[in-house]
Amino acid sequence: MAVDTLFRYSSLAKPIVSAAAMVLVERGILGLGQPVTRWIPSFRPRLAGGEAPTITVHHLLTHTSGLSYPWNETSPDGPYHRTGIGDGIKSSGRLTLDENLERIASVTLDFDPGSAWQYSVGIDVLGAVIEHATGEDLPAAVARLVTRPLGMADTSFRVADPARLASAYGDVQPEPALMREGHTIPGDMIVFSPGRAFDADAFPSGGSGMVGSGPNFVRFLEVIRTGGSPVLTQPQRS
Repeated sequence: MAVDTLFRYSSLAKPIVSAAAMVLVERGILGLGQPVTRWIPSFRPRLAGGEAPTITVHHLLTHTSGLSYPWNETSPDGPYHRTGIGDGIKSSGRLTLDENLERIASVTLDFDPGSAWQYSVGIDVLGAVIEHATGEDLPAAVARLVTRPLGMADTSFRVADPARLASAYGDVQPEPALMREGHTIPGDMIVFSPGRAFDADAFPSGGSGMVGSGPNFVRFLEVIRTGGSPVLTQPQRS
């Protein structure tokens, strides 16, 4: 380990991509109350009764959209597993972001948007909203809006320097072991694919797909802690 070691950020991607969305909100390009269909007309997941409720940008940001994660399911026969929804952790082959959205939209919502909280692929959907709102792919938009202005040169959706990437270990007995592709933990539904960080065909997962260093992420957190400048101009309230 070294100070500049690179890590698979996993869910640390979420606040970075969320900050990119908030920059667009500040600039009047996105609105928190805007329906996702304003940018992605085909994204209309339904409730169990068949209704297609409005999902807003705010719902995506706050994990109140009614969406879920494959690892929230208790069985490999759950709808997210059966549909093959990518989560940014498991290898997804040549699945594109738009194709993943189609799969997400095909699964019944767990609850009416805004009525409950559930950790979900909402930030992956938000990444697609950012793409449509900016006309850029997500890596380019996040770089322009957040990481480049903050000097986060080590942070992106691909490994900047493979020699510096930390090895991934899994919790197994009697001691942790190097992860292989498709690593699982007994009793857990998450499937880990350490090689996804090198896969040029992997879709940019706003929820889990970034790689970066510790100092880069500390820089990001300090900027948010102190009000958001230079990427956000209005102090962010908790």
